[in-house]
Amino acid sequence: MKKIILAGLLAFASTCFALSQDILPVVAFNKNKPVTEAKDPLVTSAASNPLPLIEVDQKILKDFYRSFENATDIRWYAVEKKGTAGYYNVGEKKGRCFYDKRGRFVYSILTYFEKSLPLEVRDLVKRTYYFDYTIDLAEEVHSNGETFYIVHVSDSKTIKLLIVYDGEINVYKEYNKSK
Repeated sequence: MKKIILAGLLAFASTCFALSQDILPVVAFNKNKPVTEAKDPLVTSAASNPLPLIEVDQKILKDFYRSFENATDIRWYAVEKKGTAGYYNVGEKKGRCFYDKRGRFVYSILTYFEKSLPLEVRDLVKRTYYFDYTIDLAEEVHSNGETFYIVHVSDSKTIKLLIVYDGEINVYKEYNKSK
């Protein structure tokens, strides 16, 4: 059963990364502080500015404020033929969420640094498998009632994206650093 769920999470992660090409902002880092890139991939010729709150579906707003009650700096964007994306902050964490054309929640992703990673996830990564690696970034993904983490780790030679779910770690992607 775990293998089926893990396969689904890997497929979901691939979908999120594919969708992120169209609808999610690129987050860059400057001295350990996330900075949303000025040119947002979400922004298309049809939706170059945030939506006025009055234009966001009430179903979306009701769900969002119930789910993300501590969110600040909230911005909404129409994603042509796909739905609505929201960008927000929760303390030092950067969040983004996506709702389909019918106003149904699809997923949310919180991006943050190691210090905000839940202790059990950090310990699993650092103490069990990747003690020689640095945790550079973590993404907490919520979808279909499940939560998993995409943890970006690196050492002097490689960068790895790990999927952490239900006490297990799987390497999602691995890159060699150029010399």
